[in-house]
Amino acid sequence: MAHRPPFDPQKPLVAATDFIFAGDAYRKGDPFPKPGTPKGQFPTRLFRRQYEAHKVNHPVDEQADGDVRMAGPKGGRYTITAPWLDEPVVARGKVLAEQRFDEIVAAGPPLGWIEGGSRVTVADGEGGWYTVDAPWLEAPERVQGRAAAEARQRELHDREPATYRGVTLEPVEGGFQVRADWLEETETFSVELLARERADELRAEGPPPASETGDDKQRGGLLGRLGIRGRMAADRNATNPESGEPPADGQAGQTGAVDPEGDGEANGARSGGDPVAD
Repeated sequence: MAHRPPFDPQKPLVAATDFIFAGDAYRKGDPFPKPGTPKGQFPTRLFRRQYEAHKVNHPVDEQADGDVRMAGPKGGRYTITAPWLDEPVVARGKVLAEQRFDEIVAAGPPLGWIEGGSRVTVADGEGGWYTVDAPWLEAPERVQGRAAAEARQRELHDREPATYRGVTLEPVEGGFQVRADWLEETETFSVELLARERADELRAEGPPPASETGDDKQRGGLLGRLGIRGRMAADRNATNPESGEPPADGQAGQTGAVDPEGDGEANGARSGGDPVAD
C-alpha cells in the first residue's frame, strides 16, 4: 500500500484540498504558501499543522511499485501508468489516487500478458486448469494453476522455433530471410516485423493446391501451347463422342490426332484415316 511520506520542512508543499490560510484562498494543487511569500513569514510549525491535517501534501514526482507508477499532482490530478494499461489512469486528489494505485498493483497484469505481445496464449479454464497454446504446437496444453500456466507460456515464448508449418524465419547478416517448402526463392527483409508478417502470411495460406503443381501444371502448360483447337482435339481424344465415355484401351487417339498447326493433319494421317502421299 502507498504510504504518505513524513513531513519534511525542506520539501515544497501543495494544497491537498480547497481551504483558506492567512486570508488567502487555496485550491487543490496550488503551491503552498503563495508564490512570493517571504521565507520565514510563517513558522514551520504552522506548515506542519496543515500537513498533519491533510490540508497540504508534498508533491509526488513519482511513486512506483513494480511496473506501476504514479506521478503528480498536476492541477490536483495524479497519473497512474502500467505497461499493460491501454491508457493512463487519472485520479483527482491524493486519497483517490492512492486507492486506484493500490488496486492496480494488487490486480497486476492480465492473464497471459507479456510485454510486446506473444504468439503463445493462456486461456482460463475450469477447476484451476488453464489452456496454453502456440501456433507450432500440435495440440494445446492443459496446465493446472495460473502461475504454472504463465511459466509454461513464458518458456514457449522464449523458445519459438524458427521453422514450423513448412516456413522458416531466421536472422541473416543484414536482415531476416523467409523460406517455404513451396517457394522457389528465399525472400529477404531488412525489418524483422515485415519478415514476421510474411512468414505468418505463408503459414496461414499453406502450400498451393496439388492441381497447381506436378503433372497437372505441366499438362496445363502443354495445352496452352497447343492453343484452343489443340485443346478441343485433345478433349475429343479423351472421350467417345457418341457415348460420352472414355475410349476402350488401345483405341485412344484413333478418332483424330492433335494437330499443332490446326490444319486437320497430324503424323502423316488425315482425319479420315487415309495415308498421305509423300
